[in-house]
Amino acid sequence: AKMPNVMNTNMTQNPATRRHKLIHRLALLPACLRAIGELALARIRHRSLKPRDIIALNTAARHCAPCPMDAQTSALIERIVLVIPRIAARLPWRADCLVQALAAQRWLRLKGISSQISIGVDRSADGEFAAHAWLTHNGQIVTGGEISRFNPLLSPDLCD
Repeated sequence: AKMPNVMNTNMTQNPATRRHKLIHRLALLPACLRAIGELALARIRHRSLKPRDIIALNTAARHCAPCPMDAQTSALIERIVLVIPRIAARLPWRADCLVQALAAQRWLRLKGISSQISIGVDRSADGEFAAHAWLTHNGQIVTGGEISRFNPLLSPDLCD
């Protein structure tokens, strides 16, 4: 029988590959630190959040100047998509979908980029109820992952 490889794969990669991965991770460090701060602020805000507050946040985010999806905006959104859920999963406090959406929305709003928080519900075949929040920018999902099974209760279309 073949023995599993127990060596760390980082050690078996060639030095150029390891160096490239290290440079990539170091380049993400500022975004990771920003994500920690935004998630902490969002968690604090989440404690006293009411549905009307989300509508107000969406209204404020909607009033950001429309920005074209240029390379800089696209790169920022890609960084947020990458770091928010990964950092949220490693925090010592709860940072679920609504906290992630709040954090990403504030980050984008401070950069002048519009976004909208949506909240939806789903009931499974066995009667289990689930709620989920996600953030979009120009129809693109920024946080929240797969949302197709959720019926929106609060979304930009329903607030107009």
